[in-house]
Amino acid sequence: MRSNAFIYAFLSLFSIFSSPNLQGQEAHFHEYQVKAVFLLHFTYFVKWPASHFATSNSPLRLCVLGANPFQGKLEAALAEETVEGRAIQVHYLRQPLEARQCELVFLTTSAFSLLPTLLKAVQHHAVLTVGESPGFAKQGGMIGLYSEKQAIKFEINRQAAQQAHIKLHYKLLKLARIID
Repeated sequence: MRSNAFIYAFLSLFSIFSSPNLQGQEAHFHEYQVKAVFLLHFTYFVKWPASHFATSNSPLRLCVLGANPFQGKLEAALAEETVEGRAIQVHYLRQPLEARQCELVFLTTSAFSLLPTLLKAVQHHAVLTVGESPGFAKQGGMIGLYSEKQAIKFEINRQAAQQAHIKLHYKLLKLARIID
């Protein structure tokens, strides 16, 4: 896990990016830049099972399923970042079954209809599922991003994470709306 200073920096970043001051076109411009940073920071507060990675320096694979809404913002946010010494690789998936090779899968709104297929594909695999469609966490996803009062927030389905043997840091849970 990261140091307390890093955790406080993330909490500050969370409050800035979830600020209701991001309005109109500026909010739309920043939406996927903010979501990219959220995805990165979620990886800092998640612990995958020790046996999940093939080697101690295997990369962390962050995958996107659905039309790419990031337009380069995800790659920019992840450039030269590491998680516990692991490089982060971005992959764009065509089919839910490919998600088994990922540590984190972001399901875009355009692919929300694939949620049941995705959840079945990653069942028994330690894959953190993150989505942006309403009801994502309630329907079995682990972390659902949502907008409230022009701010991006998130909800967590703890039971879904536990079933995948993924541990979520308590400070991440404190920031989330819990769905169980």
